Amino acid sequence: NTGIIQKLKLIVDVMGGDHAPEETVKGAIQAANEFDAEFIWVGNRDDMERIAKEKLPHGMTYDWTDMSYQEKLAGNQIYVIMALALLFIYLFLVAQYESWMVPLAVIASVPVAFFGAALSLKLVGIDNNIYAQVGLVLLFGIACKTAILIVEFAKEQHDEHGLSIVDAAEFAAKLRFRAVLMTAISFVLGTYPLVVAFGASSVSRRSLGTAVFGGMVISVIFGTLVIPAMYVVIQKITEFFCRKKKTAEQK
Repeated sequence: NTGIIQKLKLIVDVMGGDHAPEETVKGAIQAANEFDAEFIWVGNRDDMERIAKEKLPHGMTYDWTDMSYQEKLAGNQIYVIMALALLFIYLFLVAQYESWMVPLAVIASVPVAFFGAALSLKLVGIDNNIYAQVGLVLLFGIACKTAILIVEFAKEQHDEHGLSIVDAAEFAAKLRFRAVLMTAISFVLGTYPLVVAFGASSVSRRSLGTAVFGGMVISVIFGTLVIPAMYVVIQKITEFFCRKKKTAEQK
């Protein structure tokens, strides 16, 4: 069966040993049939390794190539990269706003976007591969850029024009809503071709595109509500401690 042999070539490497060639081929076909019964599609590398250890006959082994091999070598480095990306975003915002607290209102857009990306990947049935993870890092920056449009304007209205915290947040959300929407829609439309990609290398494009597309859509829908609310909460906390500190210094 050419299909079984071709499938087997993707997951095992027939080793030499005491088996005669015909026994090796017979064992390979039997293993392929057992794989076929239990393993229709598994996106998780750990599941494939477990099934291979249970089903492959003695004298046969498996190995990874291409993207799967690189993912195995990388291990959990992608989580370190994500953490560093968030850290640098936060530090740049701290320098911009000259505050350790206000940037948290911008960073609050990241969990919303991350939830949207994870949900879209789950619904489409795409595993968390290296391309989806690159899309997440890209999404963090785009989501924060959208949040900056609201937070920066709200801070300006509160500090320079004397509006209350709630009024400043409400005014910024209303005034910057169109700019946020235009930026998000143009970005979403730009990534949509990746979501529906087909042909050679379509899996990588769909993984990256789905993560960014889904995360951005959810970020726009719910982020415009979460970001002003987070700004109000964080700004009130900041001013509360500032007043408390000034009172203590006066005493």
